[in-house]
Parts: sequence; structure tokens; C-alpha cells
Amino acid sequence: MDASSGISNSDAAPPARKTTRRNLREVVESLSLAAQFRLTAIATVTMALLAAQIVIALFDASLARNEAKDLARSTTASIVARLTDTGGAGVLDDLDDRPEFLAAALRLQTGEVLQQYVRGHSATGPGDLSHRSAALALSRAI
Repeated sequence: MDASSGISNSDAAPPARKTTRRNLREVVESLSLAAQFRLTAIATVTMALLAAQIVIALFDASLARNEAKDLARSTTASIVARLTDTGGAGVLDDLDDRPEFLAAALRLQTGEVLQQYVRGHSATGPGDLSHRSAALALSRAI
């Protein structure tokens, strides 16, 4: 018995969750056996498809992440090789062939910009500042 209301625990209203579960069970049991089977089959197939979609989405995300890391490694290696071959001129010229790159900047450890690339504009060197402000704004936005 609850001292504040004077109602015994057996007379108290059941929680809403149990009531909902009981109502759902009553609805399912009121269906014919064939309808119960159909409902169970539909629910099972739906849950299996959702589980498969989750697994596939996780696998696809992992695969895309690995591909992006591989692309970054290979691009970095090719830029370093081109930098050592050319001495810094034209290192970012071939980024037009890769739609993944919107902007790139090759900077020295001192912070000096050796070369910049912005999609739709030509690569700029340290002396050419015509597109530098656009490249800096884009690199800050990313």
C-alpha cells in the first residue's frame, strides 16, 4: 500500500510500457495463424535487411577511408618525388586531373608558401599573388 495515496500496489496502474506490450501481444494473438506467420516473416526480413545495411555501410565507410588514406600517401610521395626532381617548380600542376582536390598549398617549414593550387586557377608560385587570397580563404574554410 502506498502511504501517500492509500492505493495498494496491486490496484496501481501498470506502467505504460507494459500496457503497450500487452496490447501489442493481444493484437498479434487476435490475428489468424496465417496472419501471425506473415507478420513474423515480414518483421524478420525487415530486421535482416536493416542489419545487412548497417554492416554494408560500415564496410563501405571503412573501405572509403582506406582508399582516401592510400590516395593521400601516393599523392604525397609523388609530390615529394617531383619536388626533388624539379626543385620546386610545377609540383602542384597535375592536380587538375584529380577532382578530389579543391585547393593545395606547398609550404616550407618556415611558413613560406612555395606553391599554391586552387581548382579553376593555375598554380601560383611565390612571386605570383593573383590567386593567393582566394587560396588562403579556401584553405581556412576547409
